[in-house]
Amino acid sequence: MTLDAEQRSQLLRRSAEARTTAAVERATKAIAALSKRGEAVNFRKVSREGNVSLDFLYRNTELREKIIRLRTRDQPAPNTPIEPDTQSTIVLSLTRQLREAKAEITRLRTALAAAHGENLTLRRNAPTPRYEPAT
Repeated sequence: MTLDAEQRSQLLRRSAEARTTAAVERATKAIAALSKRGEAVNFRKVSREGNVSLDFLYRNTELREKIIRLRTRDQPAPNTPIEPDTQSTIVLSLTRQLREAKAEITRLRTALAAAHGENLTLRRNAPTPRYEPAT
């Protein structure tokens, strides 16, 4: 029994549709399993869990939208910045510590400059050692 070109193409089309349907089912089950376990749902995890390619997940609009929706749901809410209160004891304490640290840095830089000066004076006044070869 030989198949003509039309029959072969129909057979290939049905086979491709069956593989696609199976891949969609695996991806859907993977999404459900990740959600059930409380894990973050993203493309890589669904791909690994469902044994489907990343390309397949991105090309399938239904799966892509579902993963994007679940991925944004799983993201933590951004932290709201705390407005500094000038009367806050923490702010006052840190400001004081910063002022003290800056004063210490200035004092240490002055001492370092003085030490450099002394070092230079000692090097200029020190006799140069003579080189004598070992015997």
